[in-house]
Amino acid sequence: MLNGGRDGIADPAMLIAGYPIKKAELAEISKENYCGLLNRCKLGQGGKDWLIKPNAMNPNRKEEMMMRNWSGGKRILLFLAMTFAITYIYELLILPPALEANPAAATYLIAVVMLFPALCVLLTRLISREGFRDAWILPHFRGHIRYYLIGWLSPIVLIILGGLLYFLLFPGKFDANMGYMHESYAAAGLTFSAGEIKTQVILQLVLGLLTAPLVNIFFTLGEEWGWRGYLLPKLTEKFSILPTLLISGLIWGLWHAPLIALGHNYGLGYSGFPWTGILAMCAFCLVVGTLFSYITLKTRSCLPAAVAHGSLNGFAAAGIMFTFSAANINPFIGPAPTGIIGGSGFLITALILLAMMLRQQKAGQLIAPPAGPQTAAAAPWEQPVHNGAPLYYAVRSGAADAEGSGQARHDAPQPGAAGSAADPAAAEQE
Repeated sequence: MLNGGRDGIADPAMLIAGYPIKKAELAEISKENYCGLLNRCKLGQGGKDWLIKPNAMNPNRKEEMMMRNWSGGKRILLFLAMTFAITYIYELLILPPALEANPAAATYLIAVVMLFPALCVLLTRLISREGFRDAWILPHFRGHIRYYLIGWLSPIVLIILGGLLYFLLFPGKFDANMGYMHESYAAAGLTFSAGEIKTQVILQLVLGLLTAPLVNIFFTLGEEWGWRGYLLPKLTEKFSILPTLLISGLIWGLWHAPLIALGHNYGLGYSGFPWTGILAMCAFCLVVGTLFSYITLKTRSCLPAAVAHGSLNGFAAAGIMFTFSAANINPFIGPAPTGIIGGSGFLITALILLAMMLRQQKAGQLIAPPAGPQTAAAAPWEQPVHNGAPLYYAVRSGAADAEGSGQARHDAPQPGAAGSAADPAAAEQE
């Protein structure tokens, strides 16, 4: 039980013993009024003396107090502001003239954009002094290999299934001679026979299956560390999984808006340009982001998502290769996964994964726990007693570290222990 002290402050003995005090039961505590209230008090267990020391004793806690104003929400806003500003400035002001001057380098000029989210994660963590502990970028292979395999293989399987469904629904779009590839090579000034093109396509598909995640991972990791390795964990601290997926997918889609306006994925001149394409991209990012988020949360690492992203990028054009020409396809339909039919496999998978994540969330099994020593919970007396008040620690009177070693003693009476002040019975006897 809590005994009201002078000025409405709870019994200091309860605080020192680590008694779990509710915010509603605790008045605002400041260093001045608390230390002025009591400098020494008697607890049970033989009348041992315990001193009240301010948070200056613990340098780590002092650093934590200095950065208290940097909440998760403020870090999210800082990260998003920098990521969108840098990306939009590059894509709207720098990229168009660069593409016009050197169209052959388009792939690399666009790929650079994928590094911006990772750059902004670094800047956000440094500016807010968040550090890099549990940064969701370590591989965590042990016990999680299956999620890497899911990331590697599932995009390829789902792209193939979506392409098959598209050609079953629109058989007139299928071209075994791969006219689209003839058209693409001719535009690049290259001429190949039908047999050579088939060999080229087979080689590209095999390489896409075996090497695309590894070849693309440098750039895809740049994106995934931002969206899945930083934004996603921050959102899960504030929202349940459904709004987290919706918010992160929408943000990811809007981040692509300038590229979509430049014709990426959906081309130019379609009805409602460019807003229809931006809306379609947001929907695609919501669906694909569900898969990427799932394997990220289950491993506490963005690397499986980077693998999946690389696999997706390396295999996304597989269905288009078997069409007559670019003018003969509607990118909003398929066969690429950015179309509603071509991406139907991803949509069904996303719905299944969402149902799984909702169940796992209720069971408390959605997010993999932190690895290593950071899984250990802090002792009760190492926790802040009030949100916004200085932190205080209990230290044995006369101990060698009582005056400034910076470490709180862990032999303080445990809540509920016999004879401790946190024990209601003992408190009544006092």
